[in-house]
Order: sequence, then structure tokens, then C-alpha cells
Amino acid sequence: MPIKRVIAVLGALLMVVVALPTVVVLWRNEVINSAPVREQIGDAVQELTGRQATLVGRIDLDEFPWIGVVIGPGELANPPGFDGPPLLAWDEIRLRVHYSSLHAASPLLDPLVVSGLKVRLRRDARGRDNWSDLGSRVDSGPPLAALTLPRIELRDLLVSYTDETTSQR
Repeated sequence: MPIKRVIAVLGALLMVVVALPTVVVLWRNEVINSAPVREQIGDAVQELTGRQATLVGRIDLDEFPWIGVVIGPGELANPPGFDGPPLLAWDEIRLRVHYSSLHAASPLLDPLVVSGLKVRLRRDARGRDNWSDLGSRVDSGPPLAALTLPRIELRDLLVSYTDETTSQR
């Protein structure tokens, strides 16, 4: 086999080795950011909280050695019958787990970082609030019980409270 042919084959193999992971990463990001995946995430959040979650921003994955997910802007709705802005809105949520601890009983987690969080607590004129039923559907059993966040960072936090029974803000 002539040397030119060997170099051509090696060059083609090198291009496949470089191009294939790039294509897989790009394809993965398109699949993750597709409408059906966003709907599945929203459905899972609704099953846990009883509230509709809307993801309007991108969802990105980080790679080695920390495997993470970055969720762009989104919101968690008020309970049915509440008008006005959503209970929660955020600009970005970021969580990472270290690759080496994926199979450990207690994985090594980076702090949960929530940027641009807006919490809007409201009590309507009838005395109903928009927060007390939140989390009532969450099962505290495994596997979530094994996860312990080392820290939660809230950046650019805004908390507002409106009580329409007393006009208090």
C-alpha cells in the first residue's frame, strides 16, 4: 500500500474521530431542546408539584469531569384559579455531579445555582395562597432521599408578597 494511500486513510479516520463526536454533541443538544423533551420535563414537574412548568430557554449539558445540566429561563405556574404572574420564574438553573461519583451512594454534587429567581407569594381576596400546596405531591423516598445538595446559591433573588385580604405588600 503506497504511503499516500496510508496517509489518506489515516486522515479519513482522524476526520471521523473528530467529526463523529461533534455531530453527536450537536444532535444531542437539538434533541434535548426539542418540544417533546421540554413537554416531558414539564409533565414530570407537574406530576411532582401539581403546577405547570414552562421552559422557554435552552437546556444545555456540560461534559467531563462534571456532568451537569443548565436550564434556561422558565417558570412554575400558580395553582388553578390564580391570575397574575407565576409563583416562580428564573433565568437559569445549574446543577452538576462529578463523573467519578455517579455510581456512589451519595454522589458528589456541585451547588445548585439558581440565577434571576423571582418568587411571587400571593394571598387572594378569598384568603387562598399560591404556595401552601406546593410539594404536597413529592414522595420523600428513594432515589431523591439519597441526594444531598452541599449548597444552594440564589443569585439576583426577588421575593414579593401580596396579601389581597389586607392590601399588604
